[in-house]
Amino acid sequence: HKKVIINTNNGKRIIKVLFNYLLKKPKKYISKELFKKELKERVVADFIAAMLDKDLRSATVGIVIGGILPLLLIPFLEKYIAKNPDHIVVGDHEDVKKDLKGHHHGTKK
Repeated sequence: HKKVIINTNNGKRIIKVLFNYLLKKPKKYISKELFKKELKERVVADFIAAMLDKDLRSATVGIVIGGILPLLLIPFLEKYIAKNPDHIVVGDHEDVKKDLKGHHHGTKK
């Protein structure tokens, strides 16, 4: 069909314009870390491919939700989950030293 060919060519043109634009300002939209291991053209091409891949877009939503939900639960977990008083989770070095001295680890009585 003529419409399919026209739409395909329009899509190719849009991708080429996007590719050339991103080549000029890649670090504005893409993490700088990615450019350390790959050529700029490869990184930009992969970036565009990821945006167009419908399976990857849905996976991205799952990754974002999977990352945000645990973050939202942290205040609840800190408030309601019982912590072992002998377990040092956080604290500055002085607090850790005091706690360790108070427990007499490895000493015989």
